[in-house]
Amino acid sequence: DRLLRPLLEKQMLLLATDSDLLAAEYQKKTNLAFTVLPIPHTTNTFGGLMHTTRRHGAVQIAYLGDARLEKGVDILAEAICYLDPEIKGKKIRLLIQCSVVIPEPQVIEVVRRLKATASMYNDGISLLHEGLSSSDYYRLLLESDIIVLPYRKSRYLYRTSGILVEAFTA
Repeated sequence: DRLLRPLLEKQMLLLATDSDLLAAEYQKKTNLAFTVLPIPHTTNTFGGLMHTTRRHGAVQIAYLGDARLEKGVDILAEAICYLDPEIKGKKIRLLIQCSVVIPEPQVIEVVRRLKATASMYNDGISLLHEGLSSSDYYRLLLESDIIVLPYRKSRYLYRTSGILVEAFTA
């Protein structure tokens, strides 16, 4: 409060978050006002992509974003076995973005397991090991029937997810 208030009064600083819950929590702890920014932070996110036609056939279930334990990529890897009959029967298709941004040993092991699992299903599971351009990301978001977000409550209780809001928007 003592350090930031002079900067706020001179309008040299804007305290912002993307969640009403976080803004209230931060204000309670600091006695400073926080601005809530909308998600997504860009305008016209989907632009011309809204004309993307949906494919027919298997239901596409997508996990988008990098491979992180807090985002539940390990839970997702374990859950695939429950979908075995639907994947083999070509009723569903999994698309998993598993690019590694933070190379933690557990994450590396989960990605290794995902590669081994995907190899057993031919084209029933597709893994994306690289980051995506914005247009590729939004195209996949629009082409997917279901977006899976196995986030851990302990980490996301007061956080928001851009992917969640983008999925709702799509």
